[in-house]
Amino acid sequence: MKKRMLILSVVIVLAVAVFVSGMLVYHKNDSANSESEQETAVDNSAISEETIAAVSVDNPLEADKYPEINELVVKYLNAIAEGDVDTMTEICSNVTDTEKIRIQELGKYIDAFPEYNVFTKLGPVENSYVVYAAARAQFPGIDTLVPGIYCLYICMDEDGDYYINEDTLTDEELAYIDALASDESVMELCNSIDEEYQELLESDSEIAAYIELMSNEIRDAVGTALVSVSSDSDGDSANDSEEETDETVVAKSCQATTTDTINVRSSDSTAADKLGTIEKGTTIDVIEIRVNGWAQIEYNGVTAYVKTDYLEIISSADNEPTNGYVVTTDTVNVRASASTDGEKLGQVAAGEVLEWVEDVTGGFSKIKYEGSIAYIATEYLEKQESAN
Repeated sequence: MKKRMLILSVVIVLAVAVFVSGMLVYHKNDSANSESEQETAVDNSAISEETIAAVSVDNPLEADKYPEINELVVKYLNAIAEGDVDTMTEICSNVTDTEKIRIQELGKYIDAFPEYNVFTKLGPVENSYVVYAAARAQFPGIDTLVPGIYCLYICMDEDGDYYINEDTLTDEELAYIDALASDESVMELCNSIDEEYQELLESDSEIAAYIELMSNEIRDAVGTALVSVSSDSDGDSANDSEEETDETVVAKSCQATTTDTINVRSSDSTAADKLGTIEKGTTIDVIEIRVNGWAQIEYNGVTAYVKTDYLEIISSADNEPTNGYVVTTDTVNVRASASTDGEKLGQVAAGEVLEWVEDVTGGFSKIKYEGSIAYIATEYLEKQESAN
């Protein structure tokens, strides 16, 4: 099982995770840049003959066909432009804390998406759609609209409402969406947006400079914000000497959970040698988090690096307020992330009372467990007024 962040044959990434570089997030797949922005590792062997056959059936790319899908996409784009984390968590499943920070930062640099078209293909399961939203962004003080495209996987929940699925996908779902990227109509759409974007950068130095500034400042802001949510229990600013200050490092000595299967590199560059991969849901010890978007770790006895975009810093329970209490109705697993694929931290027996922080998307609740933040399936919890 893998989490969203889809690597497609033509590499398309979800905008919440990586916004800049084409405003969006579309990149042609060549040997020089096929991993330049997306560092998750995908097993392409999952594309079975059945998947290829399913993708090959009559499944045209249709523009603005489903009003409910269009409405959801508009809410998504408005949430990006407004930095509206509440709306994003309402319409998307399993938005991580790191993504919430990035959404808030993005809202500072985008005024609106005044133009958009929503293109759909039928998805791999019933009542699902693979959506390519071609939108043009309005930047503050800049008249020219900037083109971009967002690949979204939209599904229907048990109440019949559509939502953007950023949760756990099966290998077959990922393979299906991956195979769609080789569809001629999808490639034509993405190529046209990419060409328009590249021509704009070449002809308008103001926009090119703004996007570079936005990219750098969002990266730095997210890196800095990670410090405040990390446990970093060994840090003591009163004892830090000036000689030890490193402006390239924003946090040291914390733990994180991988939000996808990620590549491990020998240095902080996508061009560096690949040392291996770390599976989604693995808790790792982070030596330091750098401003450039990389984290230094120890891997098989050597110093290595992974992209911080795919790490969820584990927060200390002291940093989260207790908003009530819950009692378990059955023996239930405690997870490091809000997913059944998240690392299992332990089990809680029926009748245990836990400090409750909040409900999160995907059917999980954020709770406090042995001094750390953890997650439990909400269906096995009942709320109560006190700890007694």
